Amino acid sequence: MRHDPAASPPLDDEAFEWIANAPLADAHADSLLWNRDLSKACTAGHADIPRLLEGGIRAQAFTIATWGLPVIDGMGLLAHWCGWPRSARRSPRARALWQIEQIHRAVERSAGQASIVRTRADLDLCVSQNRLGAILGIEGAQCLEGDLNSLRELHALGVRFLGPAHLIPNEFASCSYWIYKDRGISGLGRELLAEMSQIGMGLDVAHASPRALDEMVTSPVNATFCSHTGVRAVTDLWRNLRDEQLRSLARKGGVAAVILAREYLGGAGIERPAAHVRHAVETVGAEYVAIGSDFDGFVRLPREMRDARDFRLLAPALRRAGLGREAVRAVLGGNLLRFWRRMLPQ
Repeated sequence: MRHDPAASPPLDDEAFEWIANAPLADAHADSLLWNRDLSKACTAGHADIPRLLEGGIRAQAFTIATWGLPVIDGMGLLAHWCGWPRSARRSPRARALWQIEQIHRAVERSAGQASIVRTRADLDLCVSQNRLGAILGIEGAQCLEGDLNSLRELHALGVRFLGPAHLIPNEFASCSYWIYKDRGISGLGRELLAEMSQIGMGLDVAHASPRALDEMVTSPVNATFCSHTGVRAVTDLWRNLRDEQLRSLARKGGVAAVILAREYLGGAGIERPAAHVRHAVETVGAEYVAIGSDFDGFVRLPREMRDARDFRLLAPALRRAGLGREAVRAVLGGNLLRFWRRMLPQ
């Protein structure tokens, strides 16, 4: 059931009040895959600019994926089905550039409701004016097609963080998908991380293999986080992070953003992401935990949630899991905003 204010128990009322004026933030959405006009509210999928704003979200990471499925790609078929132009489907680089173009166009059509976030000042302005700040990231460095010079091109277009590996290993790093060997980071991958550090681009360790993740958190990249993950101590799946990995991210000053995909949470109810958050908070402290929904990924949200409009329902779920006011506000927005301010140039 979705929230009915008239039927809310007192503790739920209190939790909603905690975040009533708080800017919320989410670390991962795959909405660019589906070729929807994100400037308009839609009944398909999980997220667009109006629905994110209705859900209280003021900063949303939109990630750009260029590979469809493990082992087989399938991205070309998905893109064809979603109506991408032929020119956008021909290569990983073309796929990335087209998605970046689409989010820029959606922001332009949003009548001032959203902006691309390039700097700390951009982020702060969106938050202060109750607009949506769109923060762009890349899933899988295969879109560079082996050319590190492409990194600066992407940065100039507004991309502010990158995850070297996604659903397959590539020339830069191995991925977490269980069928692949854990080979860590390659020599070219180390060059990539050095270049990211030089540019000032953030590092996303989501989908990195265990060895690659260990190597990434000791890299020269200052702003390192995990954009969407479960916690293995709560649900023992290959996709989820171990406690020591949570600690290594916290030591680096990063955040681990808990996914809302029931496939990785061990159940369908909204109490499941709350349990993962609670364990992460108990392990590393409330200042290092956030939410990375995976909106519009190939996932199902908790049964209580329709889409981004119901993001606020996480507040009473976290309250029932034992988190207090400041922890709830931090997890649902404050921590990501602080981390992104550190990641972004002035």
